[in-house]
Amino acid sequence: LISRRSFEVPSPSHEQPVGLERFESADVQSKIFMTSNVVTSGEEFSFELELFNSSNVSASLVRVEDLLPDDFEVSRVSGYYKMEEEYLDLKGKRIGPLGTVEITLKAKPTSKGEYTLSPSVIYLDDSGEYRTSIPEPASIMVREMGILNWLRGKN
Repeated sequence: LISRRSFEVPSPSHEQPVGLERFESADVQSKIFMTSNVVTSGEEFSFELELFNSSNVSASLVRVEDLLPDDFEVSRVSGYYKMEEEYLDLKGKRIGPLGTVEITLKAKPTSKGEYTLSPSVIYLDDSGEYRTSIPEPASIMVREMGILNWLRGKN
């Protein structure tokens, strides 16, 4: 037997992709790149903070808070950025749509131990709203200088 049910004709509808509103305001993503996650106390090491604007609008980079634990001293920052007492001043650097900014830093640990780098990047979107980007934390192990390295000197 064949059933003779009527089928409902689909009506046209307006659909939007889910998550599209994410691209309507600035969305800065951040990531930490370490040259090594094991360093020696008192010796300089470098790392990079990469900022990527994944939206279709510009953003102004304001500052990076909690850049390093208290037992670290920043010795150099790339570009025209400035390390203040409590934060890294990004001086309102504009990052365009789909743009990238890379900041290279050199630092020196003052004591041994296990540390976690978990900075917060504060930026301003075009609507005047402050936003925060928090990269995945990076671990770093600081060991004491061995006797052979001490006898030879740091270099």
